[in-house]
Amino acid sequence: MSEIKLVFFDFDGVVLDSARIKTKAFPVVFAEYPEHGEAITKYHLDNQGISRYEKFQWIYDTLLEEELTEEKSIELGETFSEIVLDEVLKCDEIPGALEFLNFLKNKSIPAVVASGTPYKELNTIIHKRELDHYFVDVWGSPKLKDEIIEILISIHGLKPEECLFLGDASTDYMAASKMSIPFQAVYSSEMKKYWNEVGESTISNLMELTKRF
Repeated sequence: MSEIKLVFFDFDGVVLDSARIKTKAFPVVFAEYPEHGEAITKYHLDNQGISRYEKFQWIYDTLLEEELTEEKSIELGETFSEIVLDEVLKCDEIPGALEFLNFLKNKSIPAVVASGTPYKELNTIIHKRELDHYFVDVWGSPKLKDEIIEILISIHGLKPEECLFLGDASTDYMAASKMSIPFQAVYSSEMKKYWNEVGESTISNLMELTKRF
């Protein structure tokens, strides 16, 4: 097993306990279409980690069967941000997240963020939560996670096996697998069945990872 020299963090559900906040927000954004609430929530849960704008597009194409204009997409994004931002700024951290980030910092192992949250919003949250000093790089959408991984591996001059990706969603797992990066799933009840199906073990406290260093 190679020495881990860089740790990728998804953000919602891995650093902050904010994944459920965003799950609840989608049907609220589309409250005028209550008949689609269940399908919207399911699609979001099946595709956690991808940009909310891609999800808006799917909702319009598949459920509403209407054209999604750029103006409307921006409006939906702003509404979504308004709904979730205050909650995300005050929610709890994932158990062991801050302790593990401090552990990495003390060992001089860089931590980076690869998230599906829009870049500007992500940086606002990280700054207001005073988490800036833990991460040497922060990347969000519109970049895809496999693109972010490829860029950061190159920047840091590392091999995939020298990295670790922490995620709570299928998109995290697929991006890490595509780039041949070791992966660790962070537990959530919504994803329990999926991790069992793909044969991935989960952790509930990030400090469980210290034994790998």
